[in-house]
Amino acid sequence: MHNAWIFFASGIILNWGPCVGQCAPFFIPYVVSTKTSVQEGIKAWISFWAGKLVAYLLLGLLVGLLGERALSYNQGLRHLFWLGGIFIALLGILIFLGKENRMPFCSFLHRNIVKRDRGIFAAGFFISVLPCLPLLGIFSYLVLIIKHWWQGIFYILCFGLGSFFSPLLILTIFSAIFPKIFLNRQRIYLIFQRICGIFIFGLGMKILFTVYR
Repeated sequence: MHNAWIFFASGIILNWGPCVGQCAPFFIPYVVSTKTSVQEGIKAWISFWAGKLVAYLLLGLLVGLLGERALSYNQGLRHLFWLGGIFIALLGILIFLGKENRMPFCSFLHRNIVKRDRGIFAAGFFISVLPCLPLLGIFSYLVLIIKHWWQGIFYILCFGLGSFFSPLLILTIFSAIFPKIFLNRQRIYLIFQRICGIFIFGLGMKILFTVYR
């Protein structure tokens, strides 16, 4: 039980530190450009966090089953990073085009990926399996202490629950309110939305270039 509290506290501490720098550049522009109320913003955060939690649990299971060998599967993860980069870049394009776009295929993708927060769930998943030194430290520690495969899932679940209490949850509230200032100035809002879309697209491309560097 002592280790469970350590992982829970680690989830809180890391998400008030290094992990914010990894998630905020994507998540905050997404909320600002697609959400217009606090409720929508919090719902987006829950979807994003749920995607992160699923990724953590899968990695915890992998570490529990394979032990130290799981930390050396870099080549296999490259393909997952590649898919994540493409997906985030696509999300940026959809945000840039906006819901007003009249191309049927783009409208369909925007309605099902952006508007329904399915995209933010998938983005949370992909971002959480990208290389991150604090996470590698957590998983390395996990390898040293577990004796049974299920402990990998349990301890990482504790870490994931702690990660919910992130400053991003607080920033989400203000980010969701921010677009209301521009709703009566549609032209300014659309320009800002496109800037956010370009920024998110750039993050996706950065991931792709990192994989093939």
